[in-house]
Amino acid sequence: MEILFLKREDGRWTFPKGKRQLGESHVVAAIREIREETGVADLRYVAPLGFIAFRYTERHQGPAKQVAKVVHFFLFEAPGDTRVKLAGTEGITESAWVRADRAFATLSYRNQDKLLAKALRLIVEEGRHEGEK
Repeated sequence: MEILFLKREDGRWTFPKGKRQLGESHVVAAIREIREETGVADLRYVAPLGFIAFRYTERHQGPAKQVAKVVHFFLFEAPGDTRVKLAGTEGITESAWVRADRAFATLSYRNQDKLLAKALRLIVEEGRHEGEK
């Protein structure tokens, strides 16, 4: 079992994410963003993982301003032979499929640890249920 991580320009490893477009549900937006950022399209939706709310300082033009952001995370399954083709945009510099036993060590944002733990629990539970069929 492997988890897909993306490396941002600042050197931090995280999960694919992005913004919803008008009329999109969170899940549809997640599928679209993953496809746009990584080229991965054959996804099976498994479950919601929750969300993270945080603030950051935006410093594009003019005075810096505080921005409140909420990011929703979902668990998807991709076929075992899935290859990533980075679009070269969105500030993503690298991708890696990371074994589950290395996922916490790879993840750069500690506020995502609980979401990763939930994803791993769901994967194990789903595996048990499939074994019962």
